[in-house]
Amino acid sequence: MHYNNIIIKNISIYHPLRKVTNDEIILHFKNQNLEIEGLLNHLGREIRYKADDSETSLSMAENVACKVIASSNIQAEDIGLLFYVSDTPEYLVPTNSLRLHNILGTINAHINMDINANCIGMLAALDNAQIYLRTKNIKYGLVIGSVLLSNIAQPNDTVAFGTFGDGACAILLENINSDKEFGFIGSNYFTDSSLSEMIQYPICGVSSIANEDVKYLEKKLRFTPHDVSFFSDKWKELIINMLNMHNININNIQHYLFSQFSKAEIKDTLDKLGIPFKRTTFVGDKYGYTGCTSPIFALKEAIDNNSISLNEYIVFCSVGAGYNMCSLLYKNMEV
Repeated sequence: MHYNNIIIKNISIYHPLRKVTNDEIILHFKNQNLEIEGLLNHLGREIRYKADDSETSLSMAENVACKVIASSNIQAEDIGLLFYVSDTPEYLVPTNSLRLHNILGTINAHINMDINANCIGMLAALDNAQIYLRTKNIKYGLVIGSVLLSNIAQPNDTVAFGTFGDGACAILLENINSDKEFGFIGSNYFTDSSLSEMIQYPICGVSSIANEDVKYLEKKLRFTPHDVSFFSDKWKELIINMLNMHNININNIQHYLFSQFSKAEIKDTLDKLGIPFKRTTFVGDKYGYTGCTSPIFALKEAIDNNSISLNEYIVFCSVGAGYNMCSLLYKNMEV
């Protein structure tokens, strides 16, 4: 049997230089008579990185994209698809992907677009990219994610200001023909829009963002605290259904890479699946919560720590505001 397999050929991550510790965050909220220690412990936070005024989500994307191309033994013109993923894009017109197309010199990346699916963005973009590469017989695709969350958070928001971090990632995909199936195997999605009013940016809406009468903080992010304890049950269901669709036994999954928003929710999900925590990688303590890029930050850490072996299955899983979920099934193979 013949397969067009789409694999992760290379990966790079980037974070700003400015390190912000829990001590700094605790003091920031103590000065507002707000307690945050319990939240930091629950989510699993220690360090996060925040951009300075010289950086944007686009500049971080450029940085990480240049790095992944330079370390991949290919030329920019070899890339036939370029996706840019962000819910904090620097520009709306023209697309940031088009600007990156020009900056990077990816002259043959004629499939070129911005994607915003909030925190499932990188997983959804990878899923869509692998379909494009497979069906249109494209050799290389580049998926770049970048979030600059620190400048949209309100200073009294314990969740966004206290636990989020800025960062970017880039994944180079390759299309490889083989008589064996590996790389991206399948995906699964779930959407329940009942929480769609809980998180909003900009609060005032884009139609009012240029209105001088709109207060400055109304142009920021609003994060209304809400119960997400049921996420672990939904993640469990999402993963099991995906594995069943492909006749994969859960015991054959070597490693899990989740959204890095909540360490507690990851642990609960694995407990409900009967999986030990050592079979995941958590980096929310090292980088804060970096939105759509967070599962990829975890992937890079897992690769660097040799936590992912050849000929093994990996599951990615994330959740986006409002809420929607995405999971991916991937088989790691030597090519």
